[in-house]
Amino acid sequence: MFGDKDAEFISKFIANNVEGKEKRSVVSLLNSLNQRILINKVNYQIFQKDTVTGEYSCLEYIYQKSSGLFAFAQFKEQDWNTEQTNTHCLSCQKITQSLMHANVSRYVIHEHPDGLQAIKVDLPDQLTGLRAVYSLQFSMSGHKVESSDKLILRCLLPVLFYAARQVRADMNGEDILTNREIAVLEWVKQGKSTWDISQVLSITERTVNFHVKNIYRKLGVVSRAQAVAVAIDLGLIESFVVRGDSVSIE
Repeated sequence: MFGDKDAEFISKFIANNVEGKEKRSVVSLLNSLNQRILINKVNYQIFQKDTVTGEYSCLEYIYQKSSGLFAFAQFKEQDWNTEQTNTHCLSCQKITQSLMHANVSRYVIHEHPDGLQAIKVDLPDQLTGLRAVYSLQFSMSGHKVESSDKLILRCLLPVLFYAARQVRADMNGEDILTNREIAVLEWVKQGKSTWDISQVLSITERTVNFHVKNIYRKLGVVSRAQAVAVAIDLGLIESFVVRGDSVSIE
């Protein structure tokens, strides 16, 4: 049952954590959320598929209520032919597999007695052939889970998914991109082609593509536009574009 107190909590949560001038990290949001819903653990996973080569990969981060922090868990090539231990259940795995192969963009929520998994799917990028599936798994075991708790999570999922993009910025200042990757991304921001960047940086087009793929993997994105947007959000690059002798502030 979704009551007035639940609606009031959502309203205050958004007002205090989203509508302010300063962006709140996903860790801050989860710590605030834990004042109302006891979430023991959150798994944030970014599944990527190269639709050209058929290769898969998975980035995983874990939030523990005991520490109140997000931590990098693993990066691995994802083998979809075997059962995955990092999903809530076999149903979660099958849902993620089917969405990775489907050419749709959507949200899917799979509920469990002690939690839920929310999946956000992006369409494949036409230029790179890459697509991404983002998964947030909430574990609330060890206590009674009210139906209203899950309804509140459902309402706040867009906020949490957006904030989760910045999880790498919350991890003790860990270097996200190398200097060379940032240099490549700066020229991507200027709208330069792979050939243009190779000429400016005196590297081959193959090397440029290698760096771009690494950028996509590290930022959990599938296109150049997404990479630039996320990098600006994380403060990795500035949000202006140089056009001739002038500078345009975006």
